[in-house]
Amino acid sequence: MAPDAKAGLATRSIHYDSDLSGPEVAANISTTTTFRHPSPKQIASKPEGYYSDKWDASEPSRDIYSRYTQPTLTRVERVLSSIIGQPTVVYPSGISSAFAVLLLVRPDVIAITEGYHGCHASLEVYRRLRGEDQSVIKLDDEYPNGKKLLCWVETPLNPTGESRSIAAYAKRARAVGGTVGVDATFAPPPLQDPFKWGADVVMHSGTKYFAGHSDTLCGTVSVRNKEDWLKLWHDRTYTGSNIGSLDTWLLLRSLRTLSVRVNRQSATATALAQWLASLTRAESGSDLDGPGGVVEKVWHTSLQEDRAELLGEGKQMEKGPATFGMLLKKPEYATNLPHSLKFFVPATSLGGVESLIEQRSLSDPNADPRLIRLSIGLEDFEDLKRDLVQGFRNVIQVRLHAASASSARFLS
Repeated sequence: MAPDAKAGLATRSIHYDSDLSGPEVAANISTTTTFRHPSPKQIASKPEGYYSDKWDASEPSRDIYSRYTQPTLTRVERVLSSIIGQPTVVYPSGISSAFAVLLLVRPDVIAITEGYHGCHASLEVYRRLRGEDQSVIKLDDEYPNGKKLLCWVETPLNPTGESRSIAAYAKRARAVGGTVGVDATFAPPPLQDPFKWGADVVMHSGTKYFAGHSDTLCGTVSVRNKEDWLKLWHDRTYTGSNIGSLDTWLLLRSLRTLSVRVNRQSATATALAQWLASLTRAESGSDLDGPGGVVEKVWHTSLQEDRAELLGEGKQMEKGPATFGMLLKKPEYATNLPHSLKFFVPATSLGGVESLIEQRSLSDPNADPRLIRLSIGLEDFEDLKRDLVQGFRNVIQVRLHAASASSARFLS
């Protein structure tokens, strides 16, 4: 059955590679590294030749060596290109996909502010290779003319879940001939389409929502044309940045449920963010819909002052992100809360089916020690809310006991 480009996102996630399958219903794992050469007769029957420049790496007529192509990866990239809306290359991690963007664009100037600390570390590797002729500026600085600019917009922002206007930065970058790159990890389809708002290249740490089960490392880069796709494929092939066989298969398996997972996670996260924000207005010592005096601030696209411009049907963010941040009143609250919960797992990363919670300073030394990042999974809203309520009560009690013990030692 030929792919149906008019089908909905959820349908394409399941069926867009169906013409590449055999009689099996579930896709096979391709573990071979090398493939049999065709016979001279078979080669002669193919007008495009064997190693000719007409061989298409995106839809290979044959597989030669798995560093070039392999059947399961071809299926994954077919599905991803459809649901993202542009030609897509898959990488072994999110950070390798970020570096692939730098190799593709080769910017003289990078405009970037905040966001995932790993991308900043990867940028430093690129700068070391480039030498002194490469510079970094802030996103809101004036963009220079006459230099190759990469405007790097991470939206929604890690770790807070705040959204930035892609269109606003795209307009500024276009004025000086710059390239707009978007890290859209926090808002995969169906939440956001960065290309619709002016992005030239879009990356995802696919480990998060595309894979979605906390068991797969992968990354993606999507571009607007086949020429850039081939450049990405060439760079991946000859830098050896290839995803492994098992991860490729796990990613394809996970894409089948992307839409239902992300929509559910988004709805639950938005409801939790709204409820948590209400606790910031509760007085210390009160405990009506949860204890007051614990949560200082909550970040989420649905809570931004400019949310009317960014969030809603037909807007940049169709729905809110499923990962967001909250600032607690005291560092010890943030230290103890992740280990006071039943349904939230105290761990880094995000996007999995299980809810995760992290005191962000454990992974990012520059983060405020009061900052908590929440990645919402597929559990029921009321269970997660109840879990947080008892967790807040527990950290208050831990602090009161510590204060009481300290006072007793002082009096003795």
